[in-house]
Amino acid sequence: MSVEDNFLDIYRVILQEELEEFYAKEIESELEWNAGNIGRTMYRIVEEYDVPIGIDRESPTDASLFKVEEQMQYSDVEELLDTGEDKNQIDLMFKEAKNRLNGIYEDQELNSVLREVAENYYDNLGDRLQNMSRVKQRLQEEGEISGDTIDGWRASEQ
Repeated sequence: MSVEDNFLDIYRVILQEELEEFYAKEIESELEWNAGNIGRTMYRIVEEYDVPIGIDRESPTDASLFKVEEQMQYSDVEELLDTGEDKNQIDLMFKEAKNRLNGIYEDQELNSVLREVAENYYDNLGDRLQNMSRVKQRLQEEGEISGDTIDGWRASEQ
């Protein structure tokens, strides 16, 4: 699932429970996620999109208090986040990875670059790994990288 899809799950709980403010820990049981994943998702969405949610935090070691400044309709939030079919996470990851690659990489170095890109699009480790593999395969198929695990990888010159 994408970060946007995860946020929509969180927002569904916000609407159902009619929450005006909450700590991630308070909605863990509703989502069956840990508070850290909820918090990271909230921060990423608030940072990347214009959602009416504020974040208060006294210090880096304190839990964040999320404040719903305005309750929007679920469909409006869904539209704002652009989670429709036209937003393809793999295409976005491919483009970002293609733009980052330059030179020669050992397999571990290439995987590190792909991991960094995947972290921008997926919170779930399984989704990250699966889609890193898809992007790597697509990079090979489209001639953006050549090589192998043993001899290393070379990015095409752009």
